[in-house]
Amino acid sequence: MNRVLSVYLDLWRVVAALIVFIYHFSSGDKFQKALLSRELGLESGRVSHLAVVIFFVLSGYLIARSADKPSLKWQRYFSDRLGRMYSVLIPAVILDIVVMLALKQLNPQVWSALSGGDALLPFKYFTTLAFLHQIWSLNAVSWLLGPAWSVGYEFWYYAGLGLRQFLPGRRMKWLGCGVLLPFVGPKIALLAGAWLTGVAAYHFSKKPPPLPRPAVAGLFLLSLAATILPLVFSRHLPCAHGSADKLIGLSSNFLTDTVYSLAVALNVWSLSVWAPSAAWLENPAGRAGKTVVGYLAGISFSLYLFHRPLIALMGAIFGTMENIPQQLAAMAGVFAIVALLAEFTERKLAFWKRGTDWLFFRAIPGLTRSWACRRRVPVEGGAPAPAPLK
Repeated sequence: MNRVLSVYLDLWRVVAALIVFIYHFSSGDKFQKALLSRELGLESGRVSHLAVVIFFVLSGYLIARSADKPSLKWQRYFSDRLGRMYSVLIPAVILDIVVMLALKQLNPQVWSALSGGDALLPFKYFTTLAFLHQIWSLNAVSWLLGPAWSVGYEFWYYAGLGLRQFLPGRRMKWLGCGVLLPFVGPKIALLAGAWLTGVAAYHFSKKPPPLPRPAVAGLFLLSLAATILPLVFSRHLPCAHGSADKLIGLSSNFLTDTVYSLAVALNVWSLSVWAPSAAWLENPAGRAGKTVVGYLAGISFSLYLFHRPLIALMGAIFGTMENIPQQLAAMAGVFAIVALLAEFTERKLAFWKRGTDWLFFRAIPGLTRSWACRRRVPVEGGAPAPAPLK
């Protein structure tokens, strides 16, 4: 991947995470007034959803790129994917539990408003950690961990790509994906198109561009406008208001989401094949900008999952912010806490991957060998078991 594209993708990860953060902080829902979000034009819930669609496209592109290695083993693929997701998801569930316990003591009214007395919370935590919280008509996720709905989609997209790549033979590949679809249900399947546009953008980027370089540069600018304008004018976009208790819930806008994802994927593809000069990254300002963007992108997943419990805790302690400077100060405080927590989550990815490596490289093979040995144990009076292969 060329350096300009790498910085560009990191920048979009940061922008998408900040959009979700700002929307949830000042959307006028439960804790804070819609002050900053109104000034920035982000008060529509549609803009937050489009930011998640951007995440889907970027995820599809990056995962397809990381999986495109002839020597890659299925254990490494799934260990890396699971380690990455659990590095933030497990701490997010723990944070949610801690915040809920704190709210019960600090502000029982807020705790009750957040369904603190919900007897299904343990079940919701389990389904979230098992990535089952969005299958079929389920929306079994804690209110404060609402953004984790997208994790319940992405995990199964990772799984589908893994089955498609590592199962032997074309028939087995199609059979594996065919079994996966009825298991996860229509809700997850309908938004798969948005993720797959990112996968397609990567695979098309490996081929010679069908257009001359100036035309590709022009296409990049047009697709960039097509990516930004829907975010700016999101309140005016057609929107099917799906609810969590319906069969397709948060996938209600899958048609417009898929169209939007095509614009984002085209933007990523055009930049990847245009490959503009990276010389500007070598000057002091360029290096500083790359460092800042890289750091923010490196904690964007933590910001995405941690911000809502922290916003609730801050709202319960300090109350509603009355003006934009107060909101900015409070947001800076939440961001600082997220940055601190990220030092123990995705910025310590090697630690989390040691656990998933143990699962895929030791525990699962050990169970497989144990099961194979049991099958070779002779029945009394029968033929002796075949000798194990050396």
